[in-house]
Amino acid sequence: MLVGMYRIRSLDGKKTSEIEESLKSVQAKFRNLPGCCGLRVLADVDDPGVFISVSYWNEADTNIQAGIINSAIDTALAKFSLEKHSETYRIIQEL
Repeated sequence: MLVGMYRIRSLDGKKTSEIEESLKSVQAKFRNLPGCCGLRVLADVDDPGVFISVSYWNEADTNIQAGIINSAIDTALAKFSLEKHSETYRIIQEL
């Protein structure tokens, strides 16, 4: 299983509730993509301007779908001043 993580940080620290709602809305549209095992939106407990969009995929070739979600997030958040970073991980142990 692969895990896509897209870290988003508000550069001005404002409108965090709007950013959060935009992230949740985008993920809701993509939850039924082939190969998708789940989606989450995380908010940093110490920095309210930091969010992580997490997507879980059952096959390596479906990781391309994570890029589609990230592009939709970019479009939805275009009006905000943000720093973004995307990474993909392979799960090696789950207890």
